[in-house]
Amino acid sequence: MQGDESCHLLGGGDNSRGETELERLEKEYEVKTSRIQELRTQIQGLRTKIENINKLRAIDVVHAASGREKKIEAFKALTEMYNTLRDEYNALLAVAVADKSQDHEASHNA
Repeated sequence: MQGDESCHLLGGGDNSRGETELERLEKEYEVKTSRIQELRTQIQGLRTKIENINKLRAIDVVHAASGREKKIEAFKALTEMYNTLRDEYNALLAVAVADKSQDHEASHNA
């Protein structure tokens, strides 16, 4: 029985049945080849999509770094402004204390 089956698969024996089997195998091969091509196309599409996502993430990282740099620069500017205002306040406070001290001595001496 196995000899008959192998004979049919190899195209021996009943010729019409062998052709039918061959046609079936060719059709199956075409279907599988077509499916493989579809999958390759999908894979390539996904690769492209992933590359684009990675590019966008890289851009986001650069923008985030740029945002951090802007924040650092803003912090430095605010710190400098604070220090300038603090120095000015301390200078004015020293003048006010000195004036008050002179007024107090003048009223004490009078």
